[in-house]
Amino acid sequence: MKKLIFLALFSIALLTTENSNAQFKAGAGLAYGTDVSNIGFTLNAGYNFTENWAGEVDFSHFFRKDYVAFSALDFDANYVFDFGFYPIAGINMTFVNVDVPELDLGDWGSISGVSASTTEIGLNIGAGYNFYLNDALVLSPEMRYTLGGADYFRIGVKLMYVFE
Repeated sequence: MKKLIFLALFSIALLTTENSNAQFKAGAGLAYGTDVSNIGFTLNAGYNFTENWAGEVDFSHFFRKDYVAFSALDFDANYVFDFGFYPIAGINMTFVNVDVPELDLGDWGSISGVSASTTEIGLNIGAGYNFYLNDALVLSPEMRYTLGGADYFRIGVKLMYVFE
């Protein structure tokens, strides 16, 4: 219990420490998922705690294909090198929803619809690169592999606005 309280207080201290390098960024992008075999959109938010360390939360939703919809929620940590490259490591939650409508087979009758959903937890590993278009806009191509209940590869690009 003492360790948990210490960890919580330490986390709050890190988040509330004033840092001249700290900056918040938010944006959107596009992604392609291999298991989905489809394109989707992403919503992204990040915070640079120091010049090199950043944390990001990303939500990806892939367009429905063959009655299946995928979404992913990522909590990642990035170490940004001086030249813009950053490795990605984090936790992933993948949401899969299958919704097959009722099928009419004509003279043979019909088959009732089927609906199912699941949530899988995994780990992200990957890499990205920050291209600063100007002081306020960052274009970041990324690729990541999610390991766990749902193993899949994603490649995408996001455009982030930097709030200072």
